[in-house]
Amino acid sequence: MAETKTRYWYIDKRRIGIVEKSTNGITVDNITSDYISISEAKDMRIYGIAKPEGLSDSDLTSTDTPLTDIPEQFHEGIVSRAISYGYKDPRNLNIELAGYFNNEYEMCLREGKKYAKSDFRKGGTMIPYDY
Repeated sequence: MAETKTRYWYIDKRRIGIVEKSTNGITVDNITSDYISISEAKDMRIYGIAKPEGLSDSDLTSTDTPLTDIPEQFHEGIVSRAISYGYKDPRNLNIELAGYFNNEYEMCLREGKKYAKSDFRKGGTMIPYDY
């Protein structure tokens, strides 16, 4: 009868790691672990959510950029950036409105960076406890 190995996966800095339980502890750099790299490689299919690459200003003015890959919460920021470009155009020149919509875009950009740094977590709660 073949020995079955208990395998686990984890995510670390947007990478997936696969390990298996070891029968004896392994010590590396004075740290003992019960998990080691998998002993045999097999095909694996991973289903996930893909995040689009960053956009440049030229992508915002291009008509062939696949904007459907961008999460919904950032659509408003892209629209604000496009409106800002419209008010910078000499035919519709209004620097105050261009600045306003550019600030709206910058706020959305900051929220997007915060969202990315949180490993794309969408929420959480804090529960108070009495000690």
